[in-house]
Parts: sequence; C-alpha cells; structure tokens
Amino acid sequence: MVADPPAVALAILDFHMPDGPVDDLLKRLRLESPGLPVIGTSGADRQSAFAERGVACFLAKPWGISEFIHTLERALSPNPHFLPSVPLDPRTAPRTPSG
Repeated sequence: MVADPPAVALAILDFHMPDGPVDDLLKRLRLESPGLPVIGTSGADRQSAFAERGVACFLAKPWGISEFIHTLERALSPNPHFLPSVPLDPRTAPRTPSG
C-alpha cells in the first residue's frame, strides 16, 4: 500500500477483485489494520467463502439501500457475529428492557 495511508474505517471487498485475489488484499488489510471491519460482497453465493476468510458480514448483489445500511451497521457494531444478517421486523423482534 502507501507509506502514509489515509485513515480507513471500513472495507467493502468484492470476492473477485480487479487487482488480484481477495485473499491477498485481506492479508494486507489485516497486517496494516488488524481491527478493520470488512464487508464481503458478490453477485454469487460467496457468504461461506467470506466467512471462511474471517469476514463476518456479507452483502449479496444486487442490494438495496436498506440492506446496505443494515450491513454497514452490523459491520461497525462491537459484535458483528452475533447480530442477525437481515434486518429484524420491528413488529416481531424481541423486546429489550428499554423497548
């Protein structure tokens, strides 16, 4: 990468990157920014392939803005592995003590 890379809060990676395999970029990102949240995306069913590489959040193409926002919130949460992968319907979601 570059000597003084800009601050990055999140990476969104397609399974098929134009500059090479996603594995190479994931390794570089993890070396340079170990805690960087990553969202995997693909037009093919690659959710398990991303999970095998330690990427907890997946966004299937084509996606809409609500799916994108939900996945972004999930990726930036403290425990992305424990949140549902799809938005909960507020009418059927479990109630919390404050809600």
